Amino acid sequence: MPIDGELVTDSSSGNLLKLCQELLGDIPPENMFTGKLIKLSWLNSKFRELPTDANLGTIGQYARAHILILIGSMLMPDTSASLVHFMYLPLLRDLAHVSNFSWGSAVLACLYRALDYGTKLQQDNIGGCMLLL
Repeated sequence: MPIDGELVTDSSSGNLLKLCQELLGDIPPENMFTGKLIKLSWLNSKFRELPTDANLGTIGQYARAHILILIGSMLMPDTSASLVHFMYLPLLRDLAHVSNFSWGSAVLACLYRALDYGTKLQQDNIGGCMLLL
């Protein structure tokens, strides 16, 4: 999805941070993201409690943050279980259509990939949704 004529999938952190500002209303500090990954601790602390005077835009930002937390901690966690990839953020742009995505298929595919990756000798832990096992 283009944003201001640039592709979101571009690896430059500037585009990712611009997307973060647009969809979450804030940019994580430099120590709260690594490459294309956001620390869940920043999302948890920044979006812990919805303000009482929140408008629809703010509610959408908090909803996106909480969905990212669910993706990164339970549905499709990486092996660190403390980071979530920026790539999920564009999927949350239009919250009215988020339910149309095949999240179950994505979670299962992520688990299968993590299990395959977990069979490598140098791998000492496994990502993916362990609740499905």
